[in-house]
Amino acid sequence: MSETAASSTFRRWWPFVCLCVFTAVRWSVGESVPASLPSLWSTALGCLTACLIALTVATLRHEPKLLLRDGLASFAAGSLMLGGPLLGVLLGTRFIDASALTLALALVPVVVAVARPAFHRGDRQELAGRLWPGIAAVAGMLLLLPQPALSGALPWIALGAAPIMAGVGAMWLRTRAGSASWRAALALAAGMLVAVAVAFVRHLPVSHATLLASAFDAATAGLTVLTLFRVGGTRWSAQFVLVPLVVIAEGVLLLRPHLDPRTIAGLALMLFAAVFLLLPPKMDDAEFGVPVSDE
Repeated sequence: MSETAASSTFRRWWPFVCLCVFTAVRWSVGESVPASLPSLWSTALGCLTACLIALTVATLRHEPKLLLRDGLASFAAGSLMLGGPLLGVLLGTRFIDASALTLALALVPVVVAVARPAFHRGDRQELAGRLWPGIAAVAGMLLLLPQPALSGALPWIALGAAPIMAGVGAMWLRTRAGSASWRAALALAAGMLVAVAVAFVRHLPVSHATLLASAFDAATAGLTVLTLFRVGGTRWSAQFVLVPLVVIAEGVLLLRPHLDPRTIAGLALMLFAAVFLLLPPKMDDAEFGVPVSDE
């Protein structure tokens, strides 16, 4: 690989790698470092910080502002993409636990596969070939994580809506025209407003936000949008499989439990799903509205 090609590959992939590392580390140290745990207010502050950074970049680069329709679309897409995972927070852990939300968000690759044709009309790839990695990932998680035990219809509706909102919002944002920095800023502003709205509904005090958690959330929010623009929707969705896989594998290495066939099969399914999500068809490199050179 030439030096130019290596530099281009690094520039494209570093946000995804950092996003997965940040998220996995946060999962791993959450119990031992409670100040790093996210809250709605830390999410809001994190999105605000990342939004201000995106606005600064757009201003320094003198990037042209978006047309009104593209700006409104980016704002709406950001509210879906960043607000989907907050549905579980809205109901609270008493109704939806972390493992149930993790299982639900593993369906984001499936939603992205179904949503692609709606936003990228030139894509004629076979749908079944895009669906199976996400389905395999969910099957693997079902073998490894506790089955969701939910009471009432509302938690089930929230779990169904979370991956749909995240996946549709991501593809919608990814395929808008115009400056990436302005689109990112509007999407992050929408994420901030959604987090604030949910915090008010839950009557959560601002004191729940710590500086460490807000810094983690700022990095996560910014890297989430940057990863989407750099590697595309399919690869972006791989984080919802790869991060749980890394955390589960880390637990296996540290605790060294007995690996029964069920555990091995679950890990294998998640691994294969992650690999195929990271290696999608070449057309994913040029999704509608985002030239490859911008990635």
